[in-house]
Amino acid sequence: MSAGNEGALLGACGYDLGQIVNQWMHYFKQPPEPAREGTFVPVQFTGEMSGLFGRELRAAKWRPMTETDGIYRHWKNLHDLDDDLAPGWLDLHAALAADVTPGT
Repeated sequence: MSAGNEGALLGACGYDLGQIVNQWMHYFKQPPEPAREGTFVPVQFTGEMSGLFGRELRAAKWRPMTETDGIYRHWKNLHDLDDDLAPGWLDLHAALAADVTPGT
C-alpha cells in the first residue's frame, strides 16, 4: 500500500474484505499446519520473500474493505512519526466474504 486508497479501489471492484499484512513481520509468522489449502510446506519467511496468501491468512484479521484505508492511514501516521514504532511496509490482500472460512 502506498496511496492509501487501495481499499476503496478494491472495494469498487467487488471485494468485501481486506487484510493488511506488514511484510516486515514475515519472519515471525509460520504457515498453518495442517495447511488450509494446498500442501503444508515448512518454511521460515524472510524479508526477501512473500508471505502467506488466501486461506492461509488468519480469518480473524480480515476487515471490511471499507475499513482498510483508515487502518493504513493510522499505521502510516505512526510510521512517519517514528518508524521504530511501526516498522516495515504493508500489503493489502483482498477477498470475497464467501471465500473466507470463519474461525481460522
